[in-house]
Amino acid sequence: MHSKMGNENFYKGTGAMNEGTHTNKGAYVVRPERLLKIIAPSVESMRDTKLKPYVHDAAPKAPRGERVPVFTSAPPLQ
Repeated sequence: MHSKMGNENFYKGTGAMNEGTHTNKGAYVVRPERLLKIIAPSVESMRDTKLKPYVHDAAPKAPRGERVPVFTSAPPLQ
Protein backbone atom coordinates (compact mmCIF):
# COMPACT_ATOMS: atom_id res chain seq x y z
CA MET A 1 0.00 0.00 0.00
CA HIS A 2 1.25 3.48 -0.77
CA SER A 3 0.11 6.93 0.26
CA LYS A 4 -2.12 7.47 -2.79
CA MET A 5 -4.25 4.47 -1.81
CA GLY A 6 -5.17 5.83 1.63
CA ASN A 7 -7.39 8.71 2.68
CA GLU A 8 -6.17 12.24 3.35
CA ASN A 9 -4.93 11.29 6.85
CA PHE A 10 -2.86 8.28 5.77
CA TYR A 11 0.90 8.63 6.22
CA LYS A 12 2.95 5.54 5.61
CA GLY A 13 6.27 6.70 7.04
CA THR A 14 9.42 4.61 6.93
CA GLY A 15 9.03 2.48 10.05
CA ALA A 16 11.65 4.46 11.94
CA MET A 17 11.31 5.02 15.69
CA ASN A 18 11.21 8.37 17.47
CA GLU A 19 14.23 8.45 19.74
CA GLY A 20 13.57 11.88 21.15
CA THR A 21 11.55 15.08 20.88
CA HIS A 22 11.94 18.54 19.41
CA THR A 23 11.96 21.44 21.85
CA ASN A 24 10.28 24.83 21.36
CA LYS A 25 13.69 26.31 20.52
CA GLY A 26 14.35 23.83 17.71
CA ALA A 27 16.77 21.56 19.54
CA TYR A 28 16.38 17.78 19.59
CA VAL A 29 16.48 15.97 22.94
CA VAL A 30 17.32 12.28 22.79
CA ARG A 31 15.52 10.09 25.32
CA PRO A 32 17.85 7.20 26.32
CA GLU A 33 14.96 4.86 27.13
CA ARG A 34 13.79 5.09 23.52
CA LEU A 35 17.16 4.31 21.90
CA LEU A 36 17.48 1.06 19.97
CA LYS A 37 19.11 -1.62 22.11
CA ILE A 38 20.74 -4.54 20.31
CA ILE A 39 21.37 -7.52 22.57
CA ALA A 40 23.81 -9.99 21.04
CA PRO A 41 25.75 -12.91 22.49
CA SER A 42 29.41 -12.35 23.30
CA VAL A 43 32.06 -13.20 20.75
CA GLU A 44 33.59 -15.79 23.11
CA SER A 45 30.30 -17.68 23.43
CA MET A 46 29.82 -17.67 19.66
CA ARG A 47 33.27 -19.19 19.11
CA ASP A 48 32.42 -22.13 21.36
CA THR A 49 29.03 -22.91 19.78
CA LYS A 50 28.25 -25.56 17.16
CA LEU A 51 26.28 -23.03 15.09
CA LYS A 52 27.67 -22.49 11.60
CA PRO A 53 26.96 -19.84 8.98
CA TYR A 54 24.43 -20.59 6.27
CA VAL A 55 27.08 -20.47 3.54
CA HIS A 56 30.77 -20.76 4.31
CA ASP A 57 33.14 -18.27 2.70
CA ALA A 58 35.18 -21.11 1.22
CA ALA A 59 32.18 -22.87 -0.38
CA PRO A 60 32.79 -23.59 -4.07
CA LYS A 61 30.85 -21.36 -6.44
CA ALA A 62 28.56 -23.00 -8.99
CA PRO A 63 29.51 -22.52 -12.64
CA ARG A 64 27.25 -20.07 -14.47
CA GLY A 65 25.69 -22.73 -16.70
CA GLU A 66 24.62 -24.96 -13.80
CA ARG A 67 22.74 -22.49 -11.63
CA VAL A 68 19.42 -23.62 -10.26
CA PRO A 69 16.53 -21.12 -10.17
CA VAL A 70 15.60 -20.03 -6.68
CA PHE A 71 11.86 -19.84 -7.32
CA THR A 72 10.11 -22.71 -9.03
CA SER A 73 6.48 -23.01 -9.99
CA ALA A 74 4.20 -24.62 -7.44
CA PRO A 75 2.42 -27.86 -8.32
CA PRO A 76 -1.15 -27.39 -9.57
CA LEU A 77 -3.91 -27.50 -6.98
CA GLN A 78 -6.25 -30.46 -7.23
